Amino acid sequence: MIDLAQPTTEESPFHDGEQRIQQVLGVREEMELWGRRVVRPYMFDQHAEFYSKLPYVVAAARDDRGRPRATLLTGDPGFLNA
Repeated sequence: MIDLAQPTTEESPFHDGEQRIQQVLGVREEMELWGRRVVRPYMFDQHAEFYSKLPYVVAAARDDRGRPRATLLTGDPGFLNA
């Protein structure tokens, strides 16, 4: 069970761009408190098992100009593991 009362990280789990959007929307402080309690630097075993059974995963990155790009990686179930 997740303990929502205990922060999981000392540093913000959100990058600068996410923080700017949160600020513009007026939810920065709320999101920071929530994020420090639910964003973790590891994957739960149940999630790792689930993802290892998928025949695909969506991967995202930024190109050399900083633009976001996404692609679908596919393979036989088990091609991916955490």
